[in-house]
Amino acid sequence: MKRTPLNRGSSQLKRSPLKSNTPLARSKKPLKNRSAKTAKKYREERIPLVKKILAERPWCEACPKWAEFDGLTFFRRRESVDCHEIRSRGRTGGVRSDEWLDPENILAVCRVCHDRIGRDVEDAEELGLLA
Repeated sequence: MKRTPLNRGSSQLKRSPLKSNTPLARSKKPLKNRSAKTAKKYREERIPLVKKILAERPWCEACPKWAEFDGLTFFRRRESVDCHEIRSRGRTGGVRSDEWLDPENILAVCRVCHDRIGRDVEDAEELGLLA
């Protein structure tokens, strides 16, 4: 068996030529901004609600649930910085429904728990962090 390097002209190194030297084309449609009505609803209802919830619930509500799930007896409860919707807007009809403005549907969580809820969806549903 021959063990020499391949020659440049050999048929084993043929590659298809590049079709173009231009970068990938961007989408022709720019991202849509929120409608004026939705932006007003965010300003007047959602942002004050988030501030109120984070002020009322300064500690993560998901840390104890994840610790129990992981079998930990000692854990560090972190400061809440995000609001997580148990029934997300995608499951409730988006901004057209008012469920995303319901304080009973919102948990104050830390960034670590919020990321884990998005990553471990089945476990989060089992713990009641997602519906």
